[in-house]
Order: sequence, then structure tokens, then C-alpha cells
Amino acid sequence: MPAENQIRQLFNNISSKYDLINNILSVGTHWLWKKKLVDYIAKDKNSFVLDLATGTGDIAYLLDKKGIKVQGVDLSPKMIQEAKEKLPHLDFQVGNALSLDFPDRFFDSSTISFGIRNTESIEKTIKEMARVSKKRIYILEF
Repeated sequence: MPAENQIRQLFNNISSKYDLINNILSVGTHWLWKKKLVDYIAKDKNSFVLDLATGTGDIAYLLDKKGIKVQGVDLSPKMIQEAKEKLPHLDFQVGNALSLDFPDRFFDSSTISFGIRNTESIEKTIKEMARVSKKRIYILEF
């Protein structure tokens, strides 16, 4: 699996083209998958959700549209910059999925979309998501 610095550099390099790349790779169907995921999450009203590997903030945007409070976290500062430019009213920060800077059970749920495959350890990422979540973790992947 790629090392943290390699992952960060890769996503810093593609941050301005990331949305286009997702549209091409999935032939636009990634939006259908993301909306379905958010529909599941939104069944739990008044939630506070952690969106890991938030990228340019697609899941955060969809959660916000459903009235769900969301915190976006990504390893790449440039991806966070893109998210903040698109969605300045939402909260985004740089962070590592393997060691989140949040207390235990801080969020109702956590999600990671198209990002777990890029972590240094899938197992550690899932454990960390479970640690900071009260109820559920959601993973969306190709």
C-alpha cells in the first residue's frame, strides 16, 4: 500500500482535476452511488457525520443538503482547499484516517467514499472510524 506522503502528493497533484477524473472513471455513476449512500445516512436525522477522504467535498455537500451536520477530513491539503472553495460554509480539515484528532464516539457515524483503498491500512482505518463513531461506519468503494 502507498505510504502517507505518496498518497498526499498524488492527491495534491490531481486535486484540481479530481471531480473530472471521478466523472470519467465512473461514467458519472459515482453520483448515483453517493446519493444512495447519503440516503442511508440521512435516515438517522439530526446526525453529526465524519466524512473521511472527503476529497473535494461531494459527500459533505450531499449530507449538508439533507440537513446533516458534517465534518470533512482529508489527508491532502490541496483537496481540502478545493472543498473549502466549493463549500465555504462547511467545516473541512486536513487529517489522517489512521489517527483522527477526535475523541471516542464524537460523531454519530463516519463515512469514507472511494478512499479506503488509498489508506496505508484498511484495518486501522476501519478501527479508527469505529472509535470516533457512536452508531455506524459507511464505506463506499468501486
